[in-house]
Parts: sequence; C-alpha cells; structure tokens
Amino acid sequence: MQNGQTTLKNVFLEDGYSIPNYQRDHAWKEKNFEDLKIEIRSR
Repeated sequence: MQNGQTTLKNVFLEDGYSIPNYQRDHAWKEKNFEDLKIEIRSR
C-alpha cells in the first residue's frame, strides 16, 4: 500500500491485506462495530 489517502474499501481490496492468524478467532459483536464507527467518525 502506498502512502496517501485511500478508502476503507480499497484497504480491504489490496492484495497485500491479510488478517494475522492470531486475530482470526476474534469474533466481533454488534457493540464492537458501533464503537469502531463512533471512533472513526470522531476523527
């Protein structure tokens, strides 16, 4: 990934994006997504 602005969609579409094995078993709940959205919007 190059430096600069990008969209969240492009982050996930990049060929080099992967989730490490140690994080794959983590299951997010609806509350986790809500917290993430609030944090992103506040920046």
